[in-house]
Amino acid sequence: MARVIIDPGHGGTNACGGSSAYGARTDGVAEKHVNLELARRVAARLGSLAQLTRDGDVNLSLRERAELAARAGAQAMVSIHANAGGAGARGSEVWLHDRHGRGSAELARELHASLERVGPARGVFEGPLAVLDPAYSGGVAACLVEADYLSDPQGRQRLTEPRALDRLADAISTGVRSYIARFGDAGLAHSLGSTIVAREVSDPGGLNPRYRADQNIGYVTFYGYMRPRQDFTNRFIWLVWPMRRRPDDPPASIDIDLTIELYDRDPQTDASATRLDIQQRRVTLSEGSKLGYEYTRLPEEIDIYVKITYTDYAQDQSAGQVLWTNGYG
Repeated sequence: MARVIIDPGHGGTNACGGSSAYGARTDGVAEKHVNLELARRVAARLGSLAQLTRDGDVNLSLRERAELAARAGAQAMVSIHANAGGAGARGSEVWLHDRHGRGSAELARELHASLERVGPARGVFEGPLAVLDPAYSGGVAACLVEADYLSDPQGRQRLTEPRALDRLADAISTGVRSYIARFGDAGLAHSLGSTIVAREVSDPGGLNPRYRADQNIGYVTFYGYMRPRQDFTNRFIWLVWPMRRRPDDPPASIDIDLTIELYDRDPQTDASATRLDIQQRRVTLSEGSKLGYEYTRLPEEIDIYVKITYTDYAQDQSAGQVLWTNGYG
């Protein structure tokens, strides 16, 4: 069952229940196509969490889109759109229904904060948008994202250039994951003040971590790469543990949902990257914990790109660290 509904606005050739077919159109670019391209990218980043309301050039009524979220028992819904307006109008917007609940407000806050990091963001707005109507969606946390303005030349370029769409998709999926991590499983019972301090990445020998991606409350992603040698055992060891902020602090522990993925190319910059392997589990880690994973049939003498993601459910998490090593460690 999908936890997140991603709705590419508009579609098809005919209006349907308040949903126009093409949406905004400027210089031959139709909003419906932009919405679908961006929504597919967002859904791909969310993986099994996500379900699209449409994956082709069809149109659903606004009520049908909202009701799909209710039927799926989803924890969040994001409707993807592109804007149009007067001269100079530029940037993303996040919209709420004017009768929204607390969950929708929290989702909007996470989405806006994430979008703000990748480009101009105009803020969070409210209106009687039928696609977000709680009466249809069953109270699912729901927002509408206007990714940018098609009517603005820079906005239009951002909405049609693949790498720019990737950055927008990263931001939207990060906002959704951050919301799910904080409120999705345990409702709103988690402390609103919980934080996760930025984690450091080091290289004790072997995998050469290069950069860190989103570093948000509750959801953490690390990227790196390795090159298996002919004598490589097809294993690597990675370690993660909470670090005490002060020497006199008590040892900490964390519960995490962990995913490790291996790719043949860099998944952050290459949309055609093929996933070679994936392992997932929920674990509890205490200070000094070490986990090893075994991978077989890895190609030799080519770079293997590693993506480690984990969701931290601690209410007040100390800083943690990821270390990478080759072999058995």
